[in-house]
Amino acid sequence: MITLGIKEFSMLSGIKESEIYHHILEGKKKHGVPFPKPLKQFKTHRFKYDDVMTFVRKQKGNGYQ
Repeated sequence: MITLGIKEFSMLSGIKESEIYHHILEGKKKHGVPFPKPLKQFKTHRFKYDDVMTFVRKQKGNGYQ
């Protein structure tokens, strides 16, 4: 399984790291697309690559980025 950190997620999606943290903690959506759930690891925010790419595709499909 390939995982990405917040920095890689930020670079792929074009969203600032602090904004990603905020949306994850608040459980908010970005332009109607829910953020992927982070993996359950101690003090890290890692995401499955497939989940991040699905998020990015949905963002682009909605006309953003």
